Amino acid sequence: MYGLTGTSQKLYPYVYEDGDGTEHYFYAKTENNSTKYYDEDGLGLELKTTSNGFQIIDKNKNITLFDSKGNIVGQKNNQKTASEIKILYSTMQLNKKDVPVISKIVDGAGHTITLNTENVIDENGIEHLLLKSMVDEKGNNISSI
Repeated sequence: MYGLTGTSQKLYPYVYEDGDGTEHYFYAKTENNSTKYYDEDGLGLELKTTSNGFQIIDKNKNITLFDSKGNIVGQKNNQKTASEIKILYSTMQLNKKDVPVISKIVDGAGHTITLNTENVIDENGIEHLLLKSMVDEKGNNISSI
């Protein structure tokens, strides 16, 4: 999620890029002295600002949570048996810049997957972050490279 600038920001103060790269623009609408943000596509998405970041609520009342930098930090479903997925980040250095890296995922039952990432330099001298392994809460390797 990122903000636009200039005239576009006034019309569409927020933009969300979904998993397939489609950009969804949100326009502001004031109702009952409260400003709400809705997607222009008519998909039934509503964006709310929170003290910690943002929420996007779909027409089925499922909620996707973002931190103030636009990183996805969780998802809550609105099923009969509600559950929540939490995504935790750590900060790593990449090309002398701090970048957020997913470090843990906690599912609705409380099961934790830890993602172990390390810096590598390829044969051209370019630094990358590489996911080395995924480990469950019992210490079992789920996947390793």
